[in-house]
Parts: sequence; structure tokens; C-alpha cells
Amino acid sequence: MFNMDYYELEYNGKIISMNDAKALHWRSLKSKVDKLEIIFKNIIREANPPKYDKFEVEVEYWSRHDVDNIVFTVKCMVDQLVREKKLIDDNKKHWERLTITANRELKNNTIIFRIIER
Repeated sequence: MFNMDYYELEYNGKIISMNDAKALHWRSLKSKVDKLEIIFKNIIREANPPKYDKFEVEVEYWSRHDVDNIVFTVKCMVDQLVREKKLIDDNKKHWERLTITANRELKNNTIIFRIIER
């Protein structure tokens, strides 16, 4: 979905938790990340959102994971948005805020990424 000030990208599937990112051997983690990045690339290319210089990210999700445990998956999406040239960069000069909300009304293993232009 597009608006003048933001767009939303929806993902339904397995989440790579922060606990996984810390505990898995790097090869196992890389395999999971590579698969997720392909899915995210397809979501981004299908939506074809505008390019933002300065932005913030609001995330709504529902899964078995704690709020802080989905940060790694959020990072994967933002990194892919940068690679797809939809965001200039993800450093603090461009990205100042991340908000994550658990939303019981969403289906299980759903994440909505709302990218807001600043």
C-alpha cells in the first residue's frame, strides 16, 4: 500500500529471531538469511515503492516471538530495501526511529513493515 508519506510491505512466513541470529553457526544463519532476502527482494520489487532519503520504520507483527526478538528480521528487510535502492542508507543520518508493535489481530507469522518518509 502507498500513501504520500509512507508505504507498507507485508511478509507472511518464518521469522529469523534475534536468538537464532546469536545462537546459529554462521553458515546455518547465512542460509536462512539468503532465503529470506530473496523473499524480501520479491516483495519489494512487486510493490515497487518510492525511494526515501530520510525515513523511520514502524513494524506491526504477530508471532510467538517477543518484540525484541524480531529485530533481526527487520534488519534483513531494511538491508534489502537499501540494496534495492529504495532507501539511501540505513545509518542514523537517514534512519532515526524504529517502532515495533505486537498486533494480536494479525495472522500468525505476519510482519507489516511501514516505511515512513521524514
